[in-house]
Amino acid sequence: MGNISTGTTLKDRNIDIEDLLRPLCGSSDETSNHLFTTCMVASIIWQRISAWSRVAPIVVSVVRDLLKLCNHVGLKGIVNEIFHGIVMISCLCIWRAKNGVKFANKHAGTSESSNVKYEEEFITNSKGKKLFTCRWIPTNCEPKALVFLNHGYAMECSVSMKGAAMRLVNAGFGVYGIDNQGHGKSDGIKGFISHFNDLVEDCSQFFISICERKENKNKLRILLGESMGGAMVLRLHLKKPDFWDGGVLVAPMCKIADNMRPSPIMFNVLTQLRKFIPTWKIVPGDDIVELAFRDPKIRQEIRDNPLCYKGRVRLQTAMELYTVTVDLEKKLKDVTMAFLIVHGEDDKVTDPLTSKLLYESASSTDKTFKLYPGMWHALTYGEFTENTDIVFADAISWINERIARGNSRPEREQKSKNDKPPDTDKKKDHN
Repeated sequence: MGNISTGTTLKDRNIDIEDLLRPLCGSSDETSNHLFTTCMVASIIWQRISAWSRVAPIVVSVVRDLLKLCNHVGLKGIVNEIFHGIVMISCLCIWRAKNGVKFANKHAGTSESSNVKYEEEFITNSKGKKLFTCRWIPTNCEPKALVFLNHGYAMECSVSMKGAAMRLVNAGFGVYGIDNQGHGKSDGIKGFISHFNDLVEDCSQFFISICERKENKNKLRILLGESMGGAMVLRLHLKKPDFWDGGVLVAPMCKIADNMRPSPIMFNVLTQLRKFIPTWKIVPGDDIVELAFRDPKIRQEIRDNPLCYKGRVRLQTAMELYTVTVDLEKKLKDVTMAFLIVHGEDDKVTDPLTSKLLYESASSTDKTFKLYPGMWHALTYGEFTENTDIVFADAISWINERIARGNSRPEREQKSKNDKPPDTDKKKDHN
């Protein structure tokens, strides 16, 4: 209730705290509500307890709700008392884990967050939906470029892309992410994409708002997306072709493999069905977690992460993703921005040949394609550490090379203002 010694309460009492970030996951300031309710560790605990107790999923945002939880789960008598006791014991375990981790961090030297400022914020889109956003900013230097994260289908930014963000921010970049509607901590039915264009619009408005801040005006703007996030990067570029300075495409979803295309008859059937049951999980398919994530430890982390959707693909979602890829396939030649494609040769989710097709078809004069033998689909979070090191070394090096060449975007903007068409001045003179 605000009376325990979290980092923020100690700070309020004028006690010097080196790092306010929560030690359990290091993703936000350590408050009681965050520690016991929305913390990743706490979220997993409440998920496990609700499943074991066979009650509705436990979703709370303040400690006060935990104390009253037993009144709303539908259990009665001694069973309800036992449930309440389990919740309280779990809170004690979280508190002890927090103190244990903090002690370990204190004696380990530098925390991974010591030079990084992490912030979270909910924004509201044009349709009134709350969307989760987050950012990692270096505290020891001015960001030399802005990198905007675009997560894959069923994934999110603050946990599954945290490793990518930390690598990028430690390289000197400001990193920003957003959970698409229906994903992570944002509003919407989990795993449900009603209209992909709406997601594009949400990302575009949020990312542009960051770029237009006074302190970011002259910084390089780089988009990074994995799988569905790769499709998002391409759509954002095609929406504003001259706005973005480059894109890092990680196993991008930009074309449906021929053997994955539904027959015309099946497509017509699904098109009719989605008018009546768009949210139904009726699309068959393999376990993507098993196919995409090579490292068994990370595979289990994904399964334990309540922010990641693990159910079957919803009908409307499948149709939207299919439509997006069919549309992108027709527009690959319209891609003009500088880009780096990285793809695992053994990817069973998105075909490496589609990345090769993008590389060969795009009109970009600055384009690079790297294919990694033996690697799978999820290169930023899913491969073994030594492989992820290789991928990010290439990505960071590519971004730094664009920075070293000079910020071409402001130069282009200045030229466009000064290099007016000849007839413009003539028309003014005539008037």
